[in-house]
Amino acid sequence: MRPQRLQLRGSLRWSLFGSLLFLAASMTIVFSSMSAHNFIEGLDTMNKKLMYQAANEVDLTHQSIGEILGYRVAKRWQDLPENVQNNLPEPVCDGDFVKNVDGGGFFQRPNAVYLAVILVNKSGEKRYVARVIKPADMQTSPKEFSRFMYIIMFAVIAIVLFAVFIFLIIRSVGKPVQNLGEWAKSLDAGTLKNDIPEFRYYELNMLAELIRESLLSVQETLEREQAFVRHASHELRTPIASILSNTELLEKMLDKNAAALPEPQREREVAGRIHRAVTTMQHLTETLLWLSRDDSKLPEATPFSIDELLQQLTAELKYLLANKPVEVSISTDACELTLPYAASRIVLSNIIRNAFQHTDCGRVTIVQNRETIEIINHIDSMGDDAQAHIVNERAAKTDLGFGLGLKLTEQLTQRLGWRYRNTAIENGRRVSIVLRSPTQISGDHG
Repeated sequence: MRPQRLQLRGSLRWSLFGSLLFLAASMTIVFSSMSAHNFIEGLDTMNKKLMYQAANEVDLTHQSIGEILGYRVAKRWQDLPENVQNNLPEPVCDGDFVKNVDGGGFFQRPNAVYLAVILVNKSGEKRYVARVIKPADMQTSPKEFSRFMYIIMFAVIAIVLFAVFIFLIIRSVGKPVQNLGEWAKSLDAGTLKNDIPEFRYYELNMLAELIRESLLSVQETLEREQAFVRHASHELRTPIASILSNTELLEKMLDKNAAALPEPQREREVAGRIHRAVTTMQHLTETLLWLSRDDSKLPEATPFSIDELLQQLTAELKYLLANKPVEVSISTDACELTLPYAASRIVLSNIIRNAFQHTDCGRVTIVQNRETIEIINHIDSMGDDAQAHIVNERAAKTDLGFGLGLKLTEQLTQRLGWRYRNTAIENGRRVSIVLRSPTQISGDHG
């Protein structure tokens, strides 16, 4: 299966890229704004110095206003041109500098810029100096970019270069991380002990080593558990076979000496119950051995009547409903299937057993339609005394049988390729299972 690439959403790579790009863009915008601000401040400072020089150079002995290099110098504010007086407030204190920008914008030149200052020249005389700057007065080409456009261009170029640089760095770092993820996905029992590939960075190599050590620990624990199940199941085979043969011998002896026994029917029921329990233990042992094997080969399938098996299991497990007001309804369809018999018996008996054990008052419905089986238990409410009696009866019967856990049932049906569903309904549960033969499963995989 082809490994999936890192997705945009929730990706560490793109989160880091976005954060660094945001930081770089913010710094570029801040420094660009500072450059534009300093550019304007520099122009104002230059104009102030030129105005001071103009105030010292223009002689107003015989005139009220003079001009030099475009700067108007006057003794009184009222002597300056009207457009200056209309667009600027009168400066009051020595050194007061006032400015007004008429129109324009960040990307467009203003219609006019009005400047004025009040100062004292070298002779100790108060002078008002003003200047009006208009685009027509500037000797520039119409196609010439404004200084702000250059700042914007440099800012955009800087952000693009930052983005490319950050992308290359993250790509250089992200590739080993992606290789580490693909290597971790490819690990299995056969490749865990292979040498760890080089992931360029020390931290990634350490992480790869930790991943392998963790998986090796899990693998060793799993192998120990599987070995224990195999050994325990093998060791149980001999005593189970011995008990099974002795129960068969006991049943024959009971049949032979029935006349001498005080209650032969009761002894036969006890012996039959022991025989059924040992048979179930034998089937369970074989199933656990099969589940503990690493291969996916299914157990040997034999043809049998699934409806007869359901009838037989229901009859065998009826003792779980003794002294309980539970109604059992079973509807079967004559059908012969080729399935692993032991596994089928264990799964179905466990499901029926759970339905019987957990229904204290109500009804259990078993419906079989060819390979589809549905078992529903509906629990009715009852009084406290009846409930206490049922609990005592259940505790007394706990040692009469054992069931396979529902989790193991799910594992077994999944291994067999059967469709299994266990859903909660109002006052009960519904279990449905679809039995499938090994040939059907092989056809689906083919």
